Amino acid sequence: MDYHNQNTMHFTHLSIRVKDINKMLDFYQNVLGFSLNKVIGNKYYLGTKKNSFLTLIHNPNLKLKSNDSLYHVAYLLPNRNYLGQFLFSLIKKNIKIGGSNHGFSEALYFNDPEGNGIEVYSDLIGFDIKGETPLFTQRLDYEDLLLHKIKDDFKVIPNDTNIGHLHLHVKNLEKATDFYHHILGFDIIFNWNEQAIFLSNNNYHHHIAYNIWDDFLIDTKNYTGLESLTLNIPKYLSQQILNSIKEKNLTLKEEKNIPYIRDVNNIKIFLIFNE
Repeated sequence: MDYHNQNTMHFTHLSIRVKDINKMLDFYQNVLGFSLNKVIGNKYYLGTKKNSFLTLIHNPNLKLKSNDSLYHVAYLLPNRNYLGQFLFSLIKKNIKIGGSNHGFSEALYFNDPEGNGIEVYSDLIGFDIKGETPLFTQRLDYEDLLLHKIKDDFKVIPNDTNIGHLHLHVKNLEKATDFYHHILGFDIIFNWNEQAIFLSNNNYHHHIAYNIWDDFLIDTKNYTGLESLTLNIPKYLSQQILNSIKEKNLTLKEEKNIPYIRDVNNIKIFLIFNE
């Protein structure tokens, strides 16, 4: 099932402030296999050849953050054969990684050169969260992934890759839940020991998660890190979300004719309403 289409609420784009654009472009193009699709001023748009889902905003005067609101952005590959191919490429490039089997997905974890967390994963076939959520963490079977990998060398990220989910640091779970659940309307899927909450739309395992595992810096001007997110909103949720924004007295602003609000970390959330 496709959990990332126009009829499902999900994140389609993120923007990150970066200090060393050459080092970051080298990483995203040569390690992640992203295509550089266009450059406008100090903004570099990357993703698959047919879809940009990451913008690097270059400012050489930024300070490097030690930690910010982005725990990780998770890029979803079409299947585990591609994940095995990507794993093999990371091993050959000596990239330091971690990995987990979560019951619903298999995931690789690492950081970009400026410390932004990245997950690359594939969903396991047949997961079903309508019953008990199959959330756990166990050792990733690296050997089996490599055994079933696509034989061709990894060069570019597959065209069907997209942002599978976002995982954020927050200061307060209650306030984050008020925003992402009560205002934006994501369904709560799992609450892990009152430390991390996973939410989604249309019964996906999660499109957004947030945790209180670490202290972090909230700053949108002087440091590297997360600048904005773009959220696809299906038609059936549009009025509900607009009503919730009004009821909570949140400010709905516009940038280049695209409405946005700010989340609990002061991150811009651009809202794309599908008609």
